[in-house]
Amino acid sequence: MNDAERSVSEAWITLPVPNPTTFAKNIDTIQGSGIALAIGVVGALWGGLGVTAAAQNAKNEIWDVPRKDRPNFVESKLRGLLILAVLGSATIVSTVLAAFASAGGAFFRSRSWGWPARSWRTWPSS
Repeated sequence: MNDAERSVSEAWITLPVPNPTTFAKNIDTIQGSGIALAIGVVGALWGGLGVTAAAQNAKNEIWDVPRKDRPNFVESKLRGLLILAVLGSATIVSTVLAAFASAGGAFFRSRSWGWPARSWRTWPSS
C-alpha cells in the first residue's frame, strides 16, 4: 500500500460515517402537532408582516410621505401580505425553473407534448 492509499484509508477510518444498518433502524416518521404547525405558520407570517411594515415605513420616510397620507394598520397589513405572496410565489417559480434548468431539459425531451421530441441536432436542414 502506497502513501496515497494509506492516507485515503486513514481518512475513511477517521470520518464519522454512520453504519448503514444502524442508520436504517433509526429512520421513523415525523411526529408532530397540528397546533404547533399552525402557531409556527402564524408566527412566521406575523414576522414577515413586521419586515414588510418596516420596509413600507422606511420608504414612506425616504419619500417624505405625510403621516395622514400613509396607509392605516389594516391597509399596511394587507399590503404586507401581498408583498409576501409575491415574494413567495417568485421563490417557488424560480425554484421550479432552476430544477428544470438543472435537469438539462430532460423533462421536456422525455415528453412529446403533441410534436416530435427532437433535439437541435436532428432537425432537418433547409
